[in-house]
Amino acid sequence: MELYEIFKKNPENIFSGNELIDSFSNVFYEIIRDNTYALIKEKIIIDTTENCNAKYKNKTFKFSPKK
Repeated sequence: MELYEIFKKNPENIFSGNELIDSFSNVFYEIIRDNTYALIKEKIIIDTTENCNAKYKNKTFKFSPKK
């Protein structure tokens, strides 16, 4: 399952970075992190801990479809 699909199928859910990492058993952490930030840049998801200096694993993310 692609990262985008996790958010699209669960638009009301908030996912932690740790949950996203656990969703992919054979993918490097850096790839998941980089793809998450690419989705944020494209405004597909939002970082709900935006002003927090937390590491990726402790941040939370939510679906935010383009308007």
